[in-house]
Amino acid sequence: MGNGVVDDGRQVGIAAQEARRKSFVDSEHILHNENLAVAAATGTDAVEFMLAGATAVAVGTANFANPTATVDVIDGIIDYCEQYGVKDVNELIGALEC
Repeated sequence: MGNGVVDDGRQVGIAAQEARRKSFVDSEHILHNENLAVAAATGTDAVEFMLAGATAVAVGTANFANPTATVDVIDGIIDYCEQYGVKDVNELIGALEC
């Protein structure tokens, strides 16, 4: 992460990554309804839990194995939203259709 390389191998400047995170966190994307919280270790975990109905995702013990786990989860959620055209992360909550 600190070297400016994201998971898919693209080179991204650290300043650009930080600006992207700040924009996401400062926007209305923050969840306001914390009725259901689950633990996630990756962005994929977080997105899957949200699609299943989670309104909050905690990154706890994953930080012991990976000190950047929280930032990685945020980046993973952002990547998913960008890839699939999700304008507001709240759109993910409960969106799984069986």
